[in-house]
Amino acid sequence: MPQNVMEIHNIALPQVRQACRVALLEVLETMFFELPVAELEVVEAPVETSCLIRASFHGSAGGAMQLAISCQICGRLAAAFLGKETDEVTCAERCSTARELANMLCGASLSRLQPQGRLSIGTPESVDEADPESGPWLRYPLEGGSIDVALRYGEGI
Repeated sequence: MPQNVMEIHNIALPQVRQACRVALLEVLETMFFELPVAELEVVEAPVETSCLIRASFHGSAGGAMQLAISCQICGRLAAAFLGKETDEVTCAERCSTARELANMLCGASLSRLQPQGRLSIGTPESVDEADPESGPWLRYPLEGGSIDVALRYGEGI
């Protein structure tokens, strides 16, 4: 491969999809007590009415993971994570929990993809729209909504 061409990895590659799938199952079951209601699927774009979170990382590889979480799911995940009733969760707690989910999922996925890598994850942040170069997305269907994940990484991103 010529030096000026960078290798980009994303959900389209089976090993990336599998790493994200296993990480998503583990994090959601362990930290949020959620299980899928159907098989995970690859989609071209996230659900439009979603809360979007982006977690950038750098080190032995650079890139970003984006999460699109259905608004209905955000409250339920926050309640499970914080040990509260859904109607007790504030908007700030929903957003904070969504960012923490992005951080955990990014770390769990990258540790599978780059087990010997030295990576640093930036503070996840809410974004207004998905990165146009992100995708495809891995959709994780939950009762009442879904979580969509896009991961793009590689040398020099």
